[in-house]
Amino acid sequence: MKVRGQPGQLRTAMIGSIFYNEHKIVSDEKTGDFDREKAEELLRKEEEMSDMTGNPRIVDVCYGWPHAFEKFIDFVAETIDDPFALDGATARVKEKYGLPVDRLKERHKLDPTRYLLASCARINILVI
Repeated sequence: MKVRGQPGQLRTAMIGSIFYNEHKIVSDEKTGDFDREKAEELLRKEEEMSDMTGNPRIVDVCYGWPHAFEKFIDFVAETIDDPFALDGATARVKEKYGLPVDRLKERHKLDPTRYLLASCARINILVI
């Protein structure tokens, strides 16, 4: 999937966030505890919407704590085949905790084009 470009050059991509601040499916933001069934249901609904509209999807995985980050990414990587964004709450969170992308690539044997680095604070998406 390609992102960015002039309007009309590429199809519009749907980007839906999961595990964002105060998301009701998350019971503990620090430890990354969440309701798996509800999360799977949300991802299924998003996939259905993508199929129905013909727009490709990117799942925006939000996090604010390192333990939560790994749990959330592991869950999404194992549940969907689509690209997803790694989205720390702020640039400071990303700087402080880093992004263990290399560990995730090894763990999930994923093509690096499947990972995106997102920054809500700057409203941009960078392919890594």
